[in-house]
Amino acid sequence: MEIEVSSPRVRPTVSDASLPVHPITSLPTELLSYMFRMGAMEGPATFPTLVSHVSGYWRDVALKDSSLWTWIDFSDPFPYRRSRLWIQRSRCAPLHIVMSCKKGFNPEFVHLRHALEIALKEARRWECLSVHMDAEPLHYILRQCNICVPSLRYLSLKCTERDEMEDEYPLFGGQTPGLRRLFLDGVPVAWGGCFFQDLTELHLGYYEEELAPSLEQLTCILQRCTGLRRLVLDHTGITSSKDPDDFHPTPVRLPELKFVQCTHLDRDFYLWFARCFDAPVLESYIGNSSASDGEYEEAIANLKYRCPFPNLKRFRTQYARVFPPVALGMIDVMHRITDLEFFQCIVPNDVLEALIWQEGSCRARSLKRISLEHCQGFSVGSLITVVHSRLGATVFSAANDVARIDVLEVMQCSLTASTNDTDWLRQNVTNLVWIEQVRTMSTSPGIVLK
Repeated sequence: MEIEVSSPRVRPTVSDASLPVHPITSLPTELLSYMFRMGAMEGPATFPTLVSHVSGYWRDVALKDSSLWTWIDFSDPFPYRRSRLWIQRSRCAPLHIVMSCKKGFNPEFVHLRHALEIALKEARRWECLSVHMDAEPLHYILRQCNICVPSLRYLSLKCTERDEMEDEYPLFGGQTPGLRRLFLDGVPVAWGGCFFQDLTELHLGYYEEELAPSLEQLTCILQRCTGLRRLVLDHTGITSSKDPDDFHPTPVRLPELKFVQCTHLDRDFYLWFARCFDAPVLESYIGNSSASDGEYEEAIANLKYRCPFPNLKRFRTQYARVFPPVALGMIDVMHRITDLEFFQCIVPNDVLEALIWQEGSCRARSLKRISLEHCQGFSVGSLITVVHSRLGATVFSAANDVARIDVLEVMQCSLTASTNDTDWLRQNVTNLVWIEQVRTMSTSPGIVLK
């Protein structure tokens, strides 16, 4: 018997047969069910209830579609009647379990235990598990979840009190054969666990050095995830556990990786990344290394000899002072780069002027878009010089492969520009986005090239 949530009902005074028929009521069941599923993707916690209270026909279609009732977030009050009702309506469909203090789940301990008991009864149906809690309740949840979850494909664990998490958690005893997407923010785990295997997406964030994996452990993790397509490492103190003289890093090749974000990491990691990382189909890279010394600059310069990212198309640097030797070394190997982005950076003119077109050069030959947001250190003259050098230029004399810049975005940058300069850019760049200039000198003749 289905658990019903009590609600007032108003009986119609007119029979259903006498009511006017709207075209929406004549849609085939399969089409209506498909529409419901699309809507549930945008609002999984509310949309199923909404459509099931429109009409008797819609309710019948919604209740027969078990996939609509799989989002279980325990945001309803104790004793979680709605959550139990949705689990019942989902029948045998895979479940998405959410326990998040950001979504209204912040119970007392006895209520937390009751909610977890409800969820654990259906553990074999878990397809996604997302937990975002304070340290104490998260600790309890992870200790109770030392069970096999054969269907789990997505796991996200976030702690709001990262300094309080000290124990290493085994994560379901390593019994997650189907896990493919793993997100960990400040939750220490056993970095040698077998759950780090066959992942397609890995996100590690907000770990102090004593809780973060070492470079050696990270190398082992990545070597077991050869099918990885997306990698995010952010605010994580990844360093080598060995003396620098004894550290001989092992190369890592990820043949399917297409997206990498490496931000707010230790200098040791960036040096290892430049020397040992190989991703032949990588298309998008986000980084912000601000440490620069002779050893690191040499490693970047040597990238052109082994070309680890031959298909890189998008390169973004954020929250950093851009050092010309490092930037030039990267630009030298980015032959297929189409999008170059800087966000909250100090960008010297030398970096932008490296993009000046030189006939026969491979440097940034495919570049179509330059974006600078909240940046400083450069002048409008360097931008104009880059754009001007690429007007009418063609790549390797191919008439259909023009080297010109199509999109130039300069947003909220500390920059002085004349009206003549911005007018010239608007005439020679297909799409110019110029927002909130700090100063505009309308009377200056500018430095427009003829």
